[in-house]
Amino acid sequence: MSTKTIKHGFIVRHFKDYESYVAQSRHDSAFFLNSSNQHFLSGYQYIAKTGRNVVEQYLNLAFGSAITAISNSIIAKVLQRLQLTYYNATFQQKFHFSDQDVNDFFSDLYLFLDLKWPIIRSWTFSELFSFLQTCCRDFHTTYKLELDFFNTHKRYQHNFCLAAYHLLRDQQQTDPLPFSHLCYLVVRSNWIDSMTQVEFKFLERFKDEINDVLDRAQWVDELVNQPPYFNYRSLLYDVSGAKKTILYECDNHGELLFDLLFIEQLLLNGHKVIMSTKAYPVLNDVTYADLIQLLKTNDFKHFAHYLASSALRLINNGSGDAIVLRYQLSLDYQQAYKACDFVILKGQGNFESFPMKLMSYVWPKRTGYKKPHYYLFGLKSMFTFSSFKMLDSKIKLETPVCL
Repeated sequence: MSTKTIKHGFIVRHFKDYESYVAQSRHDSAFFLNSSNQHFLSGYQYIAKTGRNVVEQYLNLAFGSAITAISNSIIAKVLQRLQLTYYNATFQQKFHFSDQDVNDFFSDLYLFLDLKWPIIRSWTFSELFSFLQTCCRDFHTTYKLELDFFNTHKRYQHNFCLAAYHLLRDQQQTDPLPFSHLCYLVVRSNWIDSMTQVEFKFLERFKDEINDVLDRAQWVDELVNQPPYFNYRSLLYDVSGAKKTILYECDNHGELLFDLLFIEQLLLNGHKVIMSTKAYPVLNDVTYADLIQLLKTNDFKHFAHYLASSALRLINNGSGDAIVLRYQLSLDYQQAYKACDFVILKGQGNFESFPMKLMSYVWPKRTGYKKPHYYLFGLKSMFTFSSFKMLDSKIKLETPVCL
């Protein structure tokens, strides 16, 4: 099979770009994020080392290019997940997809991944996901399809959380929550995640949890005082000291309102905050355009003077990926990273994109970054669960994480 049989030429074009990006990133020891001469890796998981157990991992690493059953299995699982997320029956009906166009697109993707697998298998999964996401955006553009499939989800999530936002903000002005409890709400809101496709059920339960937080329920006190996974004290120390510049990387809609509660407290304490968002729609992640539009509404007019004084700045990171490739970041992001004192990273995708260990082919190595990072997210997906277990094998799925 040759690339001439690929109907969608943008797949071939994007692959050439990504092949160049990945090769350059593996040899760039002067990357602006690193605190040493380590090479930056875009995620925890190499494709060539994946497997459900040690035997599968060894077979994949040693024979993954030669044994087609291994490559076919990985390709099929990745594309099946992509199809279920973006091209399921509900979305096809709502956005009037052509079944034939979608089938042709996925056929091209499968054929091309199979053809280029000896190269692709040396990538991280983050790089493969980014390549596929870029191809999807071009597919949507080519056939004049909607770019923001989750727009309805995002509006629902925002409207659902808006009442809680006003209730909690009023509370903060009269009887502020303990920092630990506010941190818990910020972390717990990360479950408003359309990737899991159960966010609507979570929102119903979350109302009761918010009331428990407001009532200072005992279970909340017990949970927030259980290190090592929920360790808010280091973050409290950093925000309680001298005035700082904080880079705050947003994740999902709905969740964003709890981020804004937290960010307002940082601003009231004299800190400067740079909010970073996605440049293009992906799942229910917040985009730069979403955030600009939101802060123009009356519900958030209290941020206007922070924006006017530049105490609060808004940027996009140049990405439309669930897991950002840090070597493809916008200049605005690079400058913000250099200017900040520390970074607050919301969500599983941001955790994946700043690995705390480089999972080399032999032994894992600790990473070093130029700025301190705080990771705030809910451990919801099996993929991120596998990544976190490389750091701590005792972690359990559905754990609230504040590291």
